[in-house]
Amino acid sequence: MPLGGASVLTSAGQRTEAGTGDSSRSTGVLRHRNCRLMGRIKRLLIAACLTVIEQHQDMPVISKFYGIVIRILFVRHFVAHFHAFYGDSELVVGINPLRILQGCAPARAAGMVLEWARAHQSELLEAWRRCSAAEPPKPIAPLS
Repeated sequence: MPLGGASVLTSAGQRTEAGTGDSSRSTGVLRHRNCRLMGRIKRLLIAACLTVIEQHQDMPVISKFYGIVIRILFVRHFVAHFHAFYGDSELVVGINPLRILQGCAPARAAGMVLEWARAHQSELLEAWRRCSAAEPPKPIAPLS
């Protein structure tokens, strides 16, 4: 059975329909394609999120400290996250688990963002829940 009509090149240089040969090989092709597809979907979601980020008016500010502005925006089908802006730098930070998903910032600023997020993780999850229900998030205390 062809896998999405795709063909593969055999070691002999001949084209054959994917999925018609060895079943373990076609399963590997399917897994590889699923991984590639999931990666592509993730990149598209991040790109959509970043497009909205460019329109900062849609992203409420939930905290500010040491020149870092924390904003949150609910994007359906995306992990709970927030955005940290520091000058021209931006970080997209996952809330649970707490980790930097995308972006770059000076190490000191990134460290402060993660320290702040660890101290306020439950409040961040609540802010995400409120945004998902189309309610405004409550402000969160800055890093002290």
